[in-house]
Formats: sequence, structure tokens, C-alpha cells
Amino acid sequence: MQPNRNVMITEPEPISRMRLAACWSDIPEMIGGRWEPSEPTGEFMSPFSSMRLVYGDWVTLKSIVCCQQCAPCRRGHFNQCLEASLLGFQRDGIFAEMADVPAQLAAGIGDLAGTEPGRQAAACIEPAACALVALQSASMQPGDRVLVMGAGPIGLFAAMLCRQVFGAASVDVVEPAAFRRRFARKWADRVHAVDEFLGASDSGPYDVMVEASGSL
Repeated sequence: MQPNRNVMITEPEPISRMRLAACWSDIPEMIGGRWEPSEPTGEFMSPFSSMRLVYGDWVTLKSIVCCQQCAPCRRGHFNQCLEASLLGFQRDGIFAEMADVPAQLAAGIGDLAGTEPGRQAAACIEPAACALVALQSASMQPGDRVLVMGAGPIGLFAAMLCRQVFGAASVDVVEPAAFRRRFARKWADRVHAVDEFLGASDSGPYDVMVEASGSL
């Protein structure tokens, strides 16, 4: 999705020319008549530079607004903030002509800003980061055999990272939706429907499993 939107990022920077990605958690809000995606990329348009950003920089936004004062925040565990609010849920999202977003959420996207595909990819930084942290937490090593349950955005990013970054020996993906299985074949050695995988006698063993389905 590539709507042109202007976003005012408070304290005090404005952003424009957005590229938006919809999280699966946005879908119930959309069906209910309120869709305000939480994963944007836009252009830094403030006439005032900050320590990190200058006019014309392209940025992506974190979706969690944290207090930076509670014990988890002081330990650097901002995703565990006791006063956290989420863009598009507890706070207004960014699918609007103007939206106020705390400046602390902005981060530059570097060389990705140089091309339109790069700017679109930057809107997917959040699910890619989720997959990266999951694999780091699993202490994945080169040569590991990996099973990814679910081929949504996070599962697909996990499969991509396993192959291109972590040096997996093999990647198997299990996914119930046929169109997602077709898409996942680009990044996996084998792609299975759920019943097929559960009934197979030649699957595994695996060194790492990534559960990215929520229901399998």
C-alpha cells in the first residue's frame, strides 16, 4: 500500500510520503470499521534537525509508545513497559491525513530510502525484527535444521533470515493456506500443509523451531 499521507511526529517533527504495512492484528480493526495501521515508513520533514535526523531523512516508526520511566524501561526492556500503548490500538494509528506520533519512535532507514522498493521494504522492518530477535534468542547456528510453523510475514522473514543470514542447512515451513505455501517455496527447502506434515514419517529431527502461526 502506498497512500500519500502527512504524519506529524510530535516533539516536534513532521513526516510525509508514507508507505504502510498492515499487521494481521490490524485486520479485526479493519473489519470493525476502524483501520489504523501501526507499521509505517515516511519522510522526515521538520525544518529543525535533531541529534539523529535531518530534513529529508526517511524513517520508520516503532509501534509501541513506552514511558521510559518504569523499571522495565530503565532496564532497556521497552516492549515490557508497564504504561505501554500501541499505535492503532490504544493510540490513533497513522492511516490519516495528520497523526501525532512521539519523536522517540522514529529511526532512520539509511540506504533503503534510495529506492521505492527499499522504502516499501522499510514498512516491514517491524515483523522482520521480530523474526530476527526470535532466531537470535534460539541461539541458531550455521548448519542447523529449522522448522518454521506458519508462513505469515514473521514466519516468512524467519525462513529468509535462516537461509540468507544464519546459514541454515535446511528450512521446512508448515502452513495451512495454499497461497502462502506457494509463496514460501522461494525461501524453504520443503513446504508442508498441516495434515501432510503431521502424517509424514520423514520430517525432522530439527535443531530450531520457530512458532509463528499462533494456532498450529
